[in-house]
Formats: sequence, structure tokens, C-alpha cells
Amino acid sequence: MLPRVRGCVQSRNEALRAMEACMVARNQAMYESLGFLQNRLPQYTDVLHEYFLPHDQIVPFLDDLRAQLGAHDAQLLSASIRSVHREDILLDYAQGERFSVVLYLSQAVSEAGNEDMACLTRALVATSLELGGTFYLPYQQHYTREQVVQAYPRLDEFFAVKRRYDPGMRFQNSFSARFG
Repeated sequence: MLPRVRGCVQSRNEALRAMEACMVARNQAMYESLGFLQNRLPQYTDVLHEYFLPHDQIVPFLDDLRAQLGAHDAQLLSASIRSVHREDILLDYAQGERFSVVLYLSQAVSEAGNEDMACLTRALVATSLELGGTFYLPYQQHYTREQVVQAYPRLDEFFAVKRRYDPGMRFQNSFSARFG
């Protein structure tokens, strides 16, 4: 959308050569080459993880993350850290001022690859909870109900509201079927 909203549609390098002919966002360099993000290896799939840590617990989490990645076959494609804030919602993942650790991982599409990712996920979820953090509820549900309740203490309240507005449980997904 940004190229359609902003007047500049030059690549970053073109704009820099033109001596600031227009302002270019740092992500604008990707406009011409988003194809490189596409996974062309059918034997692998990409998985997104996100963990939310109190500021003073980010270093211990990263230390454990480093050890866990070394012990598993999942490949780290990219990682970033962002700042997130409390939201007034029932399933608030931040629950205060937090650093978010976003991981983009690749795993083998196989029973062994899935089990390796499940073990890695469970380990990182446990670490985030031990450090007073939470975790994003990804599509691969390699976490227990107890871990979800610990991270999201208003889970039962959330499902009570859902049942009030959807008494026939018409709108379902695997998360609500498993944890609701």
C-alpha cells in the first residue's frame, strides 16, 4: 500500500542516487523483490513464533533461545525485537510494557520436523513463562492448556463471552475447539 499512498515509487538505491529526490522508507527496497520471501522448497515450511518478555528478562530469554536453537533442527531465518504495550482486551499477549521477540523459522515437512518444532516451541514457551512473559498463540498448537491459562489468565472469560455471542458455536477454529 505504501507506494500507492506515498508519491515516491523509486527503489531505495535509485532515490539515493538521485540525491534525495524523494523520501524512501527502509522497507521500500523490498517493493521490487518480494518474491525472495516465497518458500520454493516444498520439503520445508516456515513458522512464525513470537514471545513477549518483561524488559529485564530479554537477555535471559535470548540466552535460552540461543541454546535451544543449537539443540534443534529448525533453522532461524530471521529474528527481530520490537516494543509492545498492554491492550485492553481479554487475551492480551503483552500484559504490560514488553519486548517482543519475533522468530521466523524453517522446519522440515516431515513427522520428525514437526516433532522437533513441537519440542522447540514447548521449550521456548516454558522459558517465556518462567521469565514472566507470554507467547503468541500460533497455528501450530504445541503448547498445553495450562501454559495458555498461565499466559492468558482471562482465557475462560474470553470463551464465556464467545459462548454468549455464539451459543451455537457456529464460529469455530482449532484453538477454540481444543481450549474452549
